[in-house]
Amino acid sequence: MDKELEYKAHNNFSEALSRFNFTKVYDTMCYLGWTWGLDSHSPSKKQMIDMIKELFEVAIDSFNNEESSVCSGGFLVRISKTGQVTIQFILTQSYSYQ
Repeated sequence: MDKELEYKAHNNFSEALSRFNFTKVYDTMCYLGWTWGLDSHSPSKKQMIDMIKELFEVAIDSFNNEESSVCSGGFLVRISKTGQVTIQFILTQSYSYQ
């Protein structure tokens, strides 16, 4: 990833992170009893932010000039070829393999 696009992606990531509704995700996780690993409680907002930041760094490192997406713990971080960043919390998904 060239430096200009990386700078743009970092700015877009900061904006997306500030707009993300962590309260809604936390409430959903608590309602569903969603935990990570051996924890007996749902992750805190700080833990969620740390996870999303880590996913973003992996997405930056694996960017292939088209799109990069990484997911874990219910979160998905996607970087488009233009540097737009999407953060999602996904409860369920399905897709086919070819």
